[in-house]
Amino acid sequence: MVAAGSLVTSYSFDANQNTIQITKPNGVLFGSTKAATRLRELLLTDCDLQAVINLPSGIFKPYAGVATAALVFQKGTPTKSVWFYDLGADGFSLDDKRTPVDANDTHDNGRWMSP
Repeated sequence: MVAAGSLVTSYSFDANQNTIQITKPNGVLFGSTKAATRLRELLLTDCDLQAVINLPSGIFKPYAGVATAALVFQKGTPTKSVWFYDLGADGFSLDDKRTPVDANDTHDNGRWMSP
């Protein structure tokens, strides 16, 4: 088993639906290391990976500028299908100042999070 500290960057848990969302750098999710391979294996075989949401690379600036993805899953049953979404803009500039801009893909929230 891979240590939890090496897998989770941030997370949220919805007790009503028994789902968890974790945010990881894309290098960890799509890399060829043993940890990345094991994470993908766990998410597909031990969990129902429901969604992979690709986030803009500057979304966590000024703290980090790496490309990240949010994963939404439930533990207990294997994955049957995965919904992918590329969040191009979150309503803020992707530089260190993170000022408001018109481009915002998050307004689809009710539609794009529904299975």
